[in-house]
This record gives sequence, C-alpha cells and structure tokens, in this order.
Amino acid sequence: MTDLRPAFGERPARQDAPGTPRSLPALPGQHRIGPPSEAVPLTPAEQAAFTDLVRRLDDGD
Repeated sequence: MTDLRPAFGERPARQDAPGTPRSLPALPGQHRIGPPSEAVPLTPAEQAAFTDLVRRLDDGD
C-alpha cells in the first residue's frame, strides 16, 4: 500500500486554486447578503450642493 501522506517537512499539495480563500469546515457557509439598502430623496438645494461638491473635488480644489 502506498503512503499518501507528505514526508516530514514537506507541505501537502493545495486542493484549492491559488488566490482563493480557504474555507474552515467548522464554520457554516457565509452568504454575501448585506443589510437592506436605504434611500432618502434629496431636496433640490441638497442636489445642487452635492453637484457643486463633486465638481469641486473633480477639479482638485
């Protein structure tokens, strides 16, 4: 019978692709669902102020 364990000092072969996070089997699967989004309508004055702010930041002022 062949011993499939790595020899002392050797690292076992990775089962997942490089760059992918490894899962922990003791933890339940996590869902990528965040809190519900909220929206608040802006008044025309707030919209104008926000537009001005974005314009200033875009110009580097």
